[in-house]
Amino acid sequence: LTDRAFQGVYPIGSTIKPIVAIAALENGLYKQGETIKCVKYYKLFSDYQPECMSYHGSIVLKTALAKSCNYFFYELGRRVTATKLTDYYRQFGLGVATGVEVDDSKGIILDVEDGTGDTLQIAIGQLNAFTPLQLANYTATLANGGTHYRASLIDKIVSYDISTVYERSEPEVLNEIEMSDSNLSAVKEGMLSVTEDGTGRLALGDYPIKVGGKTGTSQVDGKADHSVFIAFAPFDNPEIAISVVLENGNSGFSAGTVVREILDAYFFADYNDTEDTVPFTVLE
Repeated sequence: LTDRAFQGVYPIGSTIKPIVAIAALENGLYKQGETIKCVKYYKLFSDYQPECMSYHGSIVLKTALAKSCNYFFYELGRRVTATKLTDYYRQFGLGVATGVEVDDSKGIILDVEDGTGDTLQIAIGQLNAFTPLQLANYTATLANGGTHYRASLIDKIVSYDISTVYERSEPEVLNEIEMSDSNLSAVKEGMLSVTEDGTGRLALGDYPIKVGGKTGTSQVDGKADHSVFIAFAPFDNPEIAISVVLENGNSGFSAGTVVREILDAYFFADYNDTEDTVPFTVLE
C-alpha cells in the first residue's frame, strides 16, 4: 500500500550528475572546456579506489554526461566537497519537503564528511535516497532555469457540477537557484547528448522531439540495480519533466523505454470526441 511515487525512496544513481556539474561550474571549480582524464580507477585514497565503467580518456563535461563517466564526477565531487553538494541537492528539492498536498517522504540525505570516500559516492547518486516526485521536481527546476516550485496536484477546486470555480491553485516558488545562462546551457547540452548519442540513445535517439535526459543505475545489495531516467521536453522550450524509477530494472535503458511512452502519450496521443477513441491511446 506504499505510494512509491510519493513515499518510496531510492538512490537515484547518475541522474544526480547534472546537479554536481552545476555546483562545480557555479563555484568556479570546473571551467567549461576543461578536460579530465578518466583512467577508470580513481586513486585518490590508498584504501578505497572506486572504478568507472570504462576508460573514457580525456573528456569534457558534455561527454562525461553523455557517457555517464563516474571518474569525471568523482573528481568534481572531490572539488566541490560533500557539504556544498548537499546544499545544492537541497536547493533542487532533494531531501526536503516538496509541499505536495498528500503524505510524502522527505527522502534520505546523509551528513557526509568532506574529503572521504562517501563524498565520491554521493557525487554519483549513491548513499542518499529520494522519491520519484522529488526527482521529477528537480528535473523541472533544472529545465526551467532554476525556479524551484512547491509540488502540487491541485489545479483548481470546483463545484460538483464543475460550473463554479471556488479556488485556483497558483504556483508557489520555494527558492531560486543561481545559475548563469552559460553554465546551465552547458549542462543541458550534455543532457541532450545523453539522448542523442549517449547512454539514453537506444531509448530516445530517434525521437522526433529533442529531449534532454540523464540515465541512472543505482546499486541494491543482493538484487539487480534500480533503473532510473529523468527527462524534459521539448529541449528548447520545455513543457514536461519526467522521472521514472524501475525497482531492480537493471539499467537506465529500461526506464528510458517508459519515458518514451510517456512522451508519446503527452505529445502524440489522439484526443477527440468520437465514441471509438480510447483515452490515452498512443498514435502509431
